[in-house]
Amino acid sequence: MWYHAIPLDPENFGKQNVGIYRMEVKGKRKLGLQPVPMHDIALHLHKAEERGEDLPIAITLGNDPIITLMGATPAEIRSVRV
Repeated sequence: MWYHAIPLDPENFGKQNVGIYRMEVKGKRKLGLQPVPMHDIALHLHKAEERGEDLPIAITLGNDPIITLMGATPAEIRSVRV
């Protein structure tokens, strides 16, 4: 089963992104996530850190296979609409 992370851009909540990221269970209500620097999630995380905010992320399970395909496709955040 694939896990997907869907972060929200802290400067524009209308922008969403989906990606497949390595995650680690760190506690009952805590996950660690590896944001690779060249991926959009790292940009979102950097923006949130600059504002002193947490980054809102939805973790989804059991998605339609097209979500896995889109999450693994390197594309500009503005260029793909599903």
